[in-house]
This record gives sequence, structure tokens and C-alpha cells, in this order.
Amino acid sequence: MDVMGALREIGTLLLPETCLACGGRTSTALCITCLQAFDDSPTAVCVDGVPCLGWDDHDGRIRVVIRAVKDDRRTAELGLLRMHANRLAAVARRRLASDGAVWAALPSSAAARRRRGFCLAERAFGRSGESVREDVLWPVRKLHDQRALSASGRRSNLADALYADRGVVDGRQVLLIDDVMTTGATMRAARDAVLASGGDVVGMLVLARTPRALAAR
Repeated sequence: MDVMGALREIGTLLLPETCLACGGRTSTALCITCLQAFDDSPTAVCVDGVPCLGWDDHDGRIRVVIRAVKDDRRTAELGLLRMHANRLAAVARRRLASDGAVWAALPSSAAARRRRGFCLAERAFGRSGESVREDVLWPVRKLHDQRALSASGRRSNLADALYADRGVVDGRQVLLIDDVMTTGATMRAARDAVLASGGDVVGMLVLARTPRALAAR
């Protein structure tokens, strides 16, 4: 799906006249300039030896749409994220994972799950041809909401905090999936959990990488 196709899916006539990202006047959710953030191909960076596919969101345009869907329940904008997810899935199938790989969504805190009522990764990848599983990774203790935490705070919050279902991942390739990589702490914790349960993490897929994530590599 191209950008114009995504615009048709999210119903341009029903969207506000202010761009979600820059606040400029527009008849669509994002103005033409900000939509260009969704018209690029994903790139790969290395996170502790594991390829991470996604988009470098230096100016926050992608994250604005993610927050609108996750926190404001503006599911009309989900079409743009699905377009991103479809591209990620296609590249991952070609370059990273063989058939039979486990596509595992990273867990949110219990409070975040209750607040949102859905898993964004599952919804975004719902039309990619892959089944993203929410039941692979589990917190083994209470996780604090990550949004206000520093990089060191995120690492402490997630230290030995996740468990991967050995019955699912043992001896199999695993792709880790999240919406935003902020510092990489959650991805690293998930990787450690999968490795401890006998899985092979062959890649990480994210819709947006923040400047903090790039600096922390």
C-alpha cells in the first residue's frame, strides 16, 4: 500500500484540518510534508549484533501517529502504521527469518494494557500475512510505565523482568516486534529472555527508532 492508499483507508474527509505532527493546516491527518516520513523504506541498524529494521524518527512524525492510535484511540490513522508494518514484514521475510519463525510482540505494562485495551503490534501487522503473538513474552514482576524513565531507569525497570515461553521459542527463530524503540532497553531485555529459553533472535522490527535509541547502540 502506498501513501495515497493509506490516506484513502483512513478516510480523509473525516479527518481534522490540523496536521497531527506539525500543526499546519491540512485536510488530512498529516500534511503532505509530514506524510513523507511514511514514504521511505525501512533501514537496518545493529543492536548488540542483532539487526533492527525500522525507521529513524528524528523529528517525531511517526511517533505522533503511533501515540494517536495507542493513547488517543484514533484508529483511523492505523492505515499508515499498517503500511509501515507491511513493509517491515516483507523485508524481514526476505532477509531475516525463515518460514516457521516466531513473530513476538513485546509486552507492555499491565497499566498500559488496561488503558489501551489492545496490542498495537498485533493490529499494525494484522494485514501483513504474519501472525504476531502476544503470548510469547511475559513480565515476571511489575513493570513501571516506561515513558517518564531515563535510559538507566528503563534498564533497571527491565532487568531480569521478562520471561519467554520455552515451549514456543526453544530451537526456533524469533523476531521481536515493538512500535517504538526509545533506548533499546525493552528489546535487549526481550532478547535476553528469548535466549535464556533456547530461542534464536534473528531480528527486531520497530515502526520508529528515536534519536535516543540510535545514540544508545
